[in-house]
This record gives sequence, structure tokens and C-alpha cells, in this order.
Amino acid sequence: MKKYKKSILLVMGLMIFASCGKKERSFKSAPKPKIVSAIDEKVKKLTEAAQKGDVAAQTELGEMYLFGKGVPKDPKKALMWSTKAMKKGNEIATTNVGIIYFEGFGVKTNYKKASELFNKAMDKGNMNAEMKAPRYLGIMAQKGLGTKKNVEDAIFYYEIGDSAGDIVAQYNLAKIYESQNNYERAIELYKKAEERKDADAAPMLVALGDLYKEGKGVAKDTKEAKKWYEKAAEAGSKEAKLKLEKL
Repeated sequence: MKKYKKSILLVMGLMIFASCGKKERSFKSAPKPKIVSAIDEKVKKLTEAAQKGDVAAQTELGEMYLFGKGVPKDPKKALMWSTKAMKKGNEIATTNVGIIYFEGFGVKTNYKKASELFNKAMDKGNMNAEMKAPRYLGIMAQKGLGTKKNVEDAIFYYEIGDSAGDIVAQYNLAKIYESQNNYERAIELYKKAEERKDADAAPMLVALGDLYKEGKGVAKDTKEAKKWYEKAAEAGSKEAKLKLEKL
């Protein structure tokens, strides 16, 4: 009888162990819940709004896919959403379609079409820091892309970009003035990046450091050069870090 009871207990123990094993395996093999990131949620909401015809959402989506802002660059989606918003008169989207043709991003490079779109965007008159059309027209004039090289035209467009607050246009303009030995104007432009700590500001801060290091337009001042290189390094400039090591 005792042997019988022991056998029963042994069988019951094995059954419980087996049951626990199945539950454990079932738990381990259960699919993990998908974690939705903030950017995924943003793209989802923007896409839903864009599909309903929201111009602002179409413009933002186009820009995200064009410049890779939080999502992988995608020429087809960039062109699709930017074109939809452009057709509704959005100047930022119009500029972005121009950039797509300027860069040859998923399409054949077409400077003529890019220029037409940049001018069309500028005709809207809504100049702000997000408006890149003057900058690109300046680049085209400066480098002779789809037009004859013309520094005066480049300065004209960069000045418009400067007034709008486009930091890249400001940098390009400052480099022209520096090359013409107009250091006073160049320094004035470079210093517009003083309070910024982003990648676009870094080249301007490095340029300021160079002027103080070399004594161009200002008294030679290693301490002042170091100050600007440090600001540039904070903005992520590897060049500035190397210059600090050699200073």
C-alpha cells in the first residue's frame, strides 16, 4: 500500500513538473509586444493627416523623407508628399521639390527645373529660417550650376537668406566676404551662430576661431580663437577638436 502511494505521488510530481515546463516554454515563446517609438507614432499620425489632404502634414512628411529626419531617407516618399503639398501652394514643399531635382535625389539632376521651383517658392514672399530657396539659388549662381557663375548674384541671394535667418546662407555669404577681405562683414555674419550649438553653426564658429588665430581682420588672439573653437567643438565639430589639440 505504501509503495502504491509512493508511486501515485511520483506520477503526480512528474505531471506537475511537465505542466510547469510547458507553461515556461509557452511563456518564453510568446511574442513580445511591439514597442512603438515616439517617431513611429509621429509618422503614423502625420501620414493619416497627409492622406486626408493636410498640407502641413504632407510638407513635414516630405521633409522628413528628404533629409532623413528621424526616418530613413526615401526619395519616392519625399517627392510624393512634397509634390502634393507644392500643388496646394506650400512654398517650403516647393523648395523641397526643387532640392530633390537640384540634388538628383531619386530623379535625374535638373538645375533648370530646380531654379524654376526655387524662384516660384521665393515669389510667395514668406521668408523665414526654414526657407532654403535663396540659399540654393545663391549656390547655383556661385558655382555656375545651370547658369553662369556670378558672385554678385550669389551675394544677392545669400543676403536674402541672411535676412530670413538661414544659417547656411549666412555662412556662404560670410565666406565670400572673407575671400574679398571684408573681414568686418564676415565676422558680423559668423557671430550670428554664437548662441547656437547645432551642426549648422559649427563651421561658422570654426571660421571665427581661424580669424582670431591668424589675426585676419582682428588682432591675433589665441585665447579668443580657443573660445570659438570650444564653442564649435560643443556643436560637434571634429575639426574644432583637432584645432584645439594643436593650439
